[in-house]
Amino acid sequence: MSRNVSLMTATIGLAIVTFMRTAGATPRNEMARHSIDGGGIMRSTGGDLELSATIGQPDSAVLSGGGIELTGGFWFRLSPMDCDENGSVGYGDYGRFLDCITGPVPPVSDACRCFDANASNTVDLLDWGVFQREFNDATAPPGDPDFTTVTGIVRLLGPGGDAVAGATVELVGHDRFVVTSEDGVFVFGDVPTIPPLVDVVATATIDGEELFGGARFVKPFRGGTTDVGIITLSNIVRWVSPADGLWANDPNWEAFFPPGPGQSAVIDVQDAEITVTHDHTVPFNGPLGDLLCNERLRLQFDTLSVGGVFHMNNTLEMACGRIVDSTVNLGPGALINIASAVCSSKLDGVTINGNMDLLSSGRVLDVLNGLTINGEVRLAGGTGSFGNAMLFRGPVKFVDGNATISFIANPSASQITQDDSGN
Repeated sequence: MSRNVSLMTATIGLAIVTFMRTAGATPRNEMARHSIDGGGIMRSTGGDLELSATIGQPDSAVLSGGGIELTGGFWFRLSPMDCDENGSVGYGDYGRFLDCITGPVPPVSDACRCFDANASNTVDLLDWGVFQREFNDATAPPGDPDFTTVTGIVRLLGPGGDAVAGATVELVGHDRFVVTSEDGVFVFGDVPTIPPLVDVVATATIDGEELFGGARFVKPFRGGTTDVGIITLSNIVRWVSPADGLWANDPNWEAFFPPGPGQSAVIDVQDAEITVTHDHTVPFNGPLGDLLCNERLRLQFDTLSVGGVFHMNNTLEMACGRIVDSTVNLGPGALINIASAVCSSKLDGVTINGNMDLLSSGRVLDVLNGLTINGEVRLAGGTGSFGNAMLFRGPVKFVDGNATISFIANPSASQITQDDSGN
């Protein structure tokens, strides 16, 4: 690892030059203009040391007025992503960025650390968004501002992911499709710049497995080329909407469709906390692969099953919903909340590693085919017929695991019972 040494030494040299004439001569000459100058060097190396230095810099500052900004001094201010330190984010930085982007796989190398804008120890699509915002190279000749050329590369997930030839790429909303070249490149020409955002989705079947990925909400470069960057293919469907929304709403997902049977899903919104509603508009065709959810998930009049890893780091709210044949792992502070008094929610063959609440009046939870709990179940009853109940139905009725049942308020209005009717 190299060591960076920055040295700024302000040395002002002043030369006084006097021009003399003999007595009675005309007035002496004047020095009407002068400057005090300094110089410097960037990234001078020797051994494992690197030196950036300057001598004499009396005017290092940023001045602005109106729509004009002046940056003075040898140590000019660098924009994020200006990794070649030439004062602008341009095509030189773009080429290096493409070499550095690896997706969500740490660690980032020292040579690429400048592109890790959010200090996540990776160079990924979040950094690509910063790069697009900072890009200010105007050397490309402008074309028709009402159109743009959309291009990008499709690769497999992982460090140094291979380019994918023959992937189908859709320009969403334009009913246009192309197939990637041998090096994974795709190009759409003459794309209207209205609407103002570009969405691209790529799919491919490799070794019998359907893979997908997308580039969403990309601002088009009017009259030039809009490079959406690297689209990484995997079997993971990612939620991309920054706001509350329905699971069944296609545009909320990166691949423009919700995850289906055997597919895995990730719901994680940066710098926001949202609620995703999984309701009866989602047909149940089989269990998902894996599900990682860092946002609130509301299961409403619908069935959810996860055959692989089911990890919640936020509240899983059940409003007449049903979870089937799943192991729910709840992170710190996360819990399952039985939230509706309109009808009962159901757990069918479920293991819960975490806590569950029935705290408001009239909540009913039906348990079928046994329940394993490694955590605490809290019940807080209402009054009279508005109490809470956990009902074990059908021929298999048991609670297993390391469970604690707590009646925390009005326990006489809460109950845990068996119902042999099987209804």
